[in-house]
Amino acid sequence: MSDHDHPQKAHFSGLFHRASDTYDTVGVDFFAPLAAALVARADLAPGDRVLDLGTGRGAALHAAAEAVGPSGEVHGVDLAPGMVARTSADVADLPHVSVTLGDADHPPARDGGWDAAVAAFVLFFLPDPVGGATRIRGVLRPGGRFVLSTFDAPDLRWKVVEAAVSPFWPPTDEPAHPATKSHFSSTAAVEELLAEAGFVEVSTELVEHVNVYR
Repeated sequence: MSDHDHPQKAHFSGLFHRASDTYDTVGVDFFAPLAAALVARADLAPGDRVLDLGTGRGAALHAAAEAVGPSGEVHGVDLAPGMVARTSADVADLPHVSVTLGDADHPPARDGGWDAAVAAFVLFFLPDPVGGATRIRGVLRPGGRFVLSTFDAPDLRWKVVEAAVSPFWPPTDEPAHPATKSHFSSTAAVEELLAEAGFVEVSTELVEHVNVYR
């Protein structure tokens, strides 16, 4: 079995493919504001070349496209064919933006390297987050930036939501919350992961976002 055929990847590719028709279009306003905050951390400039990993329905992709402008380039990759098809259609009128089927764990290289890579709530899905982050660093230009978002320890109020929806989740060996994984159990753990992958000048910003469920 190759790394590309890892069962964890097949599970999430199928899960997000099936959800792609309505993903990020119903329920609470979550991904867009947090993706905008993440892209702002990348300090993008007009003309920058940006790689969006696990692009989904394009929350970070659109924010990055606006930041770099038509003189820049934004390329998104996702393992879920449905996400790729629908998001590609969404950006069809933006010539500096593209989306293809691809693996965030093995990011595509670019001549001269990418100025920045963005991973919005993606890294904790990888079988080997340190290895994935190391490969991401490898496709950046010298001095390039990598910004990622993950979840802090779950708010106690989340248990109410979890109890309500967990009977409808598909069977999986994955932890219910990313913060229960060792690499994502704390801010310090995430920073150590990135340092182990070779990144320097690592810093964290905590952003609180309130979701209201009916």
